[in-house]
Amino acid sequence: MPSEDPDEWYRVAGGESGYIAPDPENPDITYGGSYGGYLERYDRTTGNSRNINIWPDNPMGWSAEDIAERFQWTFPIVFSHHDPDVLYATSQHVWRTDNEGQSWERISPDLTRADPATTGPSGGPITKDQTGVETYATIFALAPSYHDPNVIWAGSDDGLVHVTRDGGRNWTDVTPPDLPEHTRISLIEASPHTPGKAYLAGNRYLLSDFVPYLYRT
Repeated sequence: MPSEDPDEWYRVAGGESGYIAPDPENPDITYGGSYGGYLERYDRTTGNSRNINIWPDNPMGWSAEDIAERFQWTFPIVFSHHDPDVLYATSQHVWRTDNEGQSWERISPDLTRADPATTGPSGGPITKDQTGVETYATIFALAPSYHDPNVIWAGSDDGLVHVTRDGGRNWTDVTPPDLPEHTRISLIEASPHTPGKAYLAGNRYLLSDFVPYLYRT
């Protein structure tokens, strides 16, 4: 039930559009995203805020095809279930840090279709509408396994699903064969109960297809 006491609400990391991930060992420290790949570490106890962006460029105004790292407004920010120091975030690549975002390691190739037909300019004809939410060919969902620290699931907004079983050294395309192309993989949830089991939800409402797509493996 929502609280009516304003003192029970307080600021956390991030901006208006992004996900939030609390530090597993210290809930006063949060990691939050926003548009443009913005990523913040915020310590509520000290009030200290630190920008820990994966990539230094500001992509505002640029087409997806011209951006080195493509971040959605709601790019995933997820802690490992096995190591509280390991945090993942995504562009078209999966990134990993184990030092609170002071440095990032890329642990995947491009896991999207990156179809040139979907990464060109948005808006027009006089001015473009390219504030980041239009950025396409991104990893939209990420789910580390609860059972194996080396297993991570990734789903793209252009309809691909991949899994790594060796911590990111190799990735396998496990896209359901009957999943329509360009289905946005909006959510993947690894089962906390059964190793190897996972669920995914996809949607295609931007393509005027309002059928929900739900899968289990």
